[in-house]
Formats: sequence, C-alpha cells, structure tokens
Amino acid sequence: MLSPSGERVSLAQLCKIKEQDGASEIYREGNERYVAIKYSVRGRDLGSAVEEAIKKVNAQVQLPRGYHIDWEGEYESEKRAEGRLLLIVPLTILVIFLILAALLGLGAASFPARRAARLDVLTAIATN
Repeated sequence: MLSPSGERVSLAQLCKIKEQDGASEIYREGNERYVAIKYSVRGRDLGSAVEEAIKKVNAQVQLPRGYHIDWEGEYESEKRAEGRLLLIVPLTILVIFLILAALLGLGAASFPARRAARLDVLTAIATN
C-alpha cells in the first residue's frame, strides 16, 4: 500500500492478520446478522432427523446472551403444513359427516320427540 506521502507501507504495519475458524459468510435479515448452517438428511425422514438434532443441540450448546437458533427451511415448511392439516382434516371430516347426516335423515330428527313432531307435521300436510 502507499501512504499519503507516497511511501510503501506493508499490511503488517497497519493491522494484525491471523487465521481463525468461523463463518465463511455472514448474512443480514430483519436487522440481525445470522450464519446459515446447512445439512442434508439421508436414509431417514427429515422430521425425526431434525427433532433429534434439536434435542442434541439444546443439550450440548450453550449460546451467549442475545443469540438464538432457528430451525428453518424444509423442516419449518413441514411443521407449518402439519399444523394446517391438524385443523383442516378434522373440519373436513365434520363437514362430510354433517352432509351424510342431512342426506340420511340423521341428527336432531332422529330423537323420538322430534320424530313424533315431524310425523305430526307430515300428517297435517297430507290431510290438507
């Protein structure tokens, strides 16, 4: 490098350089820095592999104050889909049951008091 006076200055005179382990790239999102750690799962399902990794990391890694771990990617998408299915499947089964009950005449009209009232209405309609 050249100084303002034109003199050559070595980099060692300006800073101390040393090689260390660490993140090769640091990203920013939502006004926070993060380091992405990626891995692939082979020979087993993604959900159980990530669940096991979460348990091991929580048991063995102590994060400094202000740091947190987010498990995202395909695992996060799978968990969101699972949550939606836990809502949609029971509702769908309920709607199917209600449709079948209406078509087959089941439900409130099946109770004896309701059935008698229904027969009275049908008799009154038939006689008029």
